[in-house]
Amino acid sequence: MESRLNIRVLGLPGACFDSAEVLAEFRTDAEAYEAVAAAFDAGALDIAEFWEELQGLGFEYDEIQWHLGNPGKRMTQGYLVGAL
Repeated sequence: MESRLNIRVLGLPGACFDSAEVLAEFRTDAEAYEAVAAAFDAGALDIAEFWEELQGLGFEYDEIQWHLGNPGKRMTQGYLVGAL
């Protein structure tokens, strides 16, 4: 069985990468998510803008609702290779 790394990056709370390759591939996705969440927390985005930005990043209705109900928190994002 292959062992998996658990790579965390400062400044990307909630993001967890299972390998250096995954980190290289998905870091920009995680950074985009963090930028949108931080902008919303700072009041730079209204709810409609926030909703549109997260939808553009591939977030689903229930995930966006979670953010609206948990201001200032970050959803755990697992970035994996070979999932499913």
